[in-house]
Amino acid sequence: MYEHAGASGVTTARGLTKINTELSNVASRAEMYEHGGIFSPTNQILNLDLLSGAIDTSKISGLIVLHAEEVTATSPAAFNIRLYRETNKTGFLKAFSDTPEAFTMGFAPLSRMMKNLFLQKASFWPRFQVDVVKSLEGKKQVEVIELAVPMSDSMIAIQQAIWGCVEICVRELKSANKELDIEDLVAETALHKEFDRIIQRKLSPFWHRVSPRSKQIAGDLTTLRELLL
Repeated sequence: MYEHAGASGVTTARGLTKINTELSNVASRAEMYEHGGIFSPTNQILNLDLLSGAIDTSKISGLIVLHAEEVTATSPAAFNIRLYRETNKTGFLKAFSDTPEAFTMGFAPLSRMMKNLFLQKASFWPRFQVDVVKSLEGKKQVEVIELAVPMSDSMIAIQQAIWGCVEICVRELKSANKELDIEDLVAETALHKEFDRIIQRKLSPFWHRVSPRSKQIAGDLTTLRELLL
C-alpha cells in the first residue's frame, strides 16, 4: 500500500494494481508509485524496486503479507519486510495465513515466524468465531457448485501404483533410520500439505549421519506426493 488514501476509502483512492514482470521497467514503476495507489508486486520486483530506490519507503502507508507460513528467514519476502521496516517505523505491517498447521511443526514455529515477519503480536481467528462467521456469511450467500470428474481406470491404476511407491519409501526410510524419531510417519501422512517439511525437520538434526539412500528417498517422497496431488 503506497498512500493513506488507499486505506481511508476516499474517492480519490486508486484500486489494486498487480505488478509482475510483464509490467514495464523500474523507471515507469517509480512514476506509478509516485502517483500513489494500492500495489501488489511480486517479491522479486519489490526487492528490485526497494534496492534501486524506485519506492520511497517513507511514503508507504503499510505492507500486507499473504501466505505468512511461507516466509522464512532467507526468503525474498523476509528481506523485503526488513528493508521496509528499517526505513519506515510508522507504517503498519500485517501478515495473514490460512494454514494453521504450519505454526505447529518444529521448535517454537510461531515465535520463529513472527521474528521473520518483524511482528510482535499474533491473533487467531477460528472460523466458528462469531465475527468471522458473520463476515463469511455476509448479506448474500455465495452459491457453491461442486463438480466431481470420475477417474478413469488408467488414472486409478496410476494412483494405486504411486501410493504403493509411497508406502515402500516410507517403510524403507523408517527401517534404515531406526534411531531417529520417525516412527509416527505413515504412508497416509503423504497427503498432508506439510509432509515434506515434517520429514526435513525430523532428519535435519541428523542429516550428516543420514545415508545417501535415505536422502534420495526423502526427495522421492516429495516428488511422489506432488504426483498424488
